[in-house]
Formats: sequence, structure tokens, C-alpha cells
Amino acid sequence: MAFGCCGKTFSCLFIFFNVIFAIVGLATVGFGIFLKVHPSTAQLLNLVELGNSSVYLANSAWIIIGFGALVLLVCFCGCVGAAAKNKCMLGLYIIFAVIIVIGEIGAFVVTILFVVRSDDVDSFQNTIAKTLADNYRPGRTKFTQPWDYVQATFECCAVSNYSNYAPVYANNTMEKVPVTCCKLSGAKEPDDPMPVSRTKCMDDSRKSDLEKSDFLHTRGCFQLLRDTVKQYSTVLLIVEAVIIAITIIGIIIAACLCRRGKEKV
Repeated sequence: MAFGCCGKTFSCLFIFFNVIFAIVGLATVGFGIFLKVHPSTAQLLNLVELGNSSVYLANSAWIIIGFGALVLLVCFCGCVGAAAKNKCMLGLYIIFAVIIVIGEIGAFVVTILFVVRSDDVDSFQNTIAKTLADNYRPGRTKFTQPWDYVQATFECCAVSNYSNYAPVYANNTMEKVPVTCCKLSGAKEPDDPMPVSRTKCMDDSRKSDLEKSDFLHTRGCFQLLRDTVKQYSTVLLIVEAVIIAITIIGIIIAACLCRRGKEKV
């Protein structure tokens, strides 16, 4: 007898599983496109790209889009293979699914390292800080525009804190940070920032090791990003672990279908 009742149940379950997985793939592609076109995240990625410190992070949006497209391809192979009982398509499904699992495990490890280990993260942070100190100059739009946009939008200043701007404003005795590092009133417009009090903001910028201010953003943008990842790290790790487990289950079901596919209905 062909697949039999158990085999047909496997096929239906496998197709249903891949439809759900395809929705995840579409969401992943959509999220990658969002990262590329949304002004805030696009400018944030521009900062990483200008720093030349991580080609993978700078191209993370394209990597996410590619990953989502691979998931859709895997789902297509799985659905066609299960419906037609085609061992070749199921074999492709298994190969691509293994690649996805490897990528997911990599993402899982990177999340842990970003939260737990500090050496590599600190090195990356120092590289961006050096790029900021070397290249941020009034009128150099290529470097100033991304930083101003991120600082105004995310309410942060420089990389680790406002002191990163000390080399940039070394010859300026009155102002030690860009206006976008000040707390703004009304709309957060990086091209025409309106500080709550520019004078008091700049007064605070001349102070060292200031932890809190009513007029100046004292937290760095990189630290804000890291704190956000730490805040949601547990959720991220759980989601990644569940996706890995589901993918492995899909590989096992596909292998079972391949084995049963030797019989004809």
C-alpha cells in the first residue's frame, strides 16, 4: 500500500507546516525591506556602513531579505514534494532546510555573544567611535546626516556617550556636541533641531561624566541599541530556538516522506 493513512497524514501535516513557514518567510522578507526603506533604521545602517567595521551588519537588511527568500524557496520545494510525492523536491527541501538551520544557529550564537560577551562588542563600538571622531565635521553630509538623524530620532548622543565628540569639538570652547544631541522640543527634526535650551545643553556638554541631564542626551546610541537587545534578548533567543526546533522537525518529516516515497500510491 502507498503512503497509507500515516503517510497521508504526514503529507498533510507537512504541507500545513510549510504554509505556516511560508508566512514566516514573507514576514522576514517584509522586515528586511522595512529595514532598507524606513528612514530611522536606514540611517542607523548607514552609520555601520560608514564605519567599515562590520560588512555583515552593514548588509544585514539584504541578508534578512535573502534569508526570507530562501525560506520561501524551501517551503515551495516542501509543498510540491509532499503533494507530488517527489523525492527530488523533498531532497532539495532537506538540503535548503539544513542551510537554514545553520543560519539560525549562527543567529542564536550571535545574539548570545552580543548580550554576554563584551570584548568583541567593545572593539566594534570603539571602531565606530573612532570613525565618528575622525570624520564628523560640519558640512560633511555623508557623515553628519546619518548621525544627526539617529541622534534626534532615538534621543541618544554619539556612540558610548557625548564625550565621543570631544576630539571633534576640541577647538570649540562653547559647544562640545552637535545640536541633535540636545533634548529637542516639539518634532524631532534633525535638519532643523529646536533644543529645549541650547545654552543649558551646551553647558552640560562641557561637563565630564554627566550621567543625567534635562537638556542633553547622555546615553550613547550604540549603548541604547545594546540595552534594547539585552532587554528583549530572552524573547529573541526563545523565538530563534523555536524556529530551529520547527525546522528540524520539518527535516525529519521530509526524510520520512522520502523513505515512504519508494512505495507507490
